[in-house]
Amino acid sequence: MAEKETVGVRLPTDKVEEIEQIAEDNEITKSDAVRRVIREGLKLNKSGITVAAGNNFMDKEGKPKAESPLNETDPYTLLTLVLTIIITLNLYGIL
Repeated sequence: MAEKETVGVRLPTDKVEEIEQIAEDNEITKSDAVRRVIREGLKLNKSGITVAAGNNFMDKEGKPKAESPLNETDPYTLLTLVLTIIITLNLYGIL
């Protein structure tokens, strides 16, 4: 089994509620639900599928930019992507 490390994350209340709902629906702990969301999001990220997540679509001059927000190094962008993917998969009954 891989070594584990504790990582602290602050999330908006509505995202926490969504994770709690995933945990309840799948009869798992909230921690397991977060791990599942991240694991599945990372799998999709590695697969080369492009998904736009976030709201950082403007350059420094306020003009729209065409690059993916996944090019940003902000860890919250990846977390938002992961949560969006897992929630979508859950809604369609894939999980």
